[in-house]
Amino acid sequence: MNFFFQAEDGIRYLVRSRGLGDVYKRQIIYPNPSGGRFTIKLQNWESNEILVKVDNSIGEEIYLRQFFNTQSIEIKLPESFSGIAIMTIFDESNMISKVLYILE
Repeated sequence: MNFFFQAEDGIRYLVRSRGLGDVYKRQIIYPNPSGGRFTIKLQNWESNEILVKVDNSIGEEIYLRQFFNTQSIEIKLPESFSGIAIMTIFDESNMISKVLYILE
């Protein structure tokens, strides 16, 4: 498995790929920074099952939810949380991570 870090239009991606034949999967997360509400748009994800996990800066899980058959996801983090977090989006064979900035 390979990990790639790419920048496109100022958006940073961390992608895990099974090989060169994989379709490049992309996510758009906005707004970032935010007050704790985010919209995720998934492009080129063919999976029916998506897992979204958010950890705080010391690795504690603050959000975990499974989604089915969607290309658009809306999440709301706990109101008590502010700071930097890492959102990771998984399907059966891929993982993409993004840094989130949560304002008070």
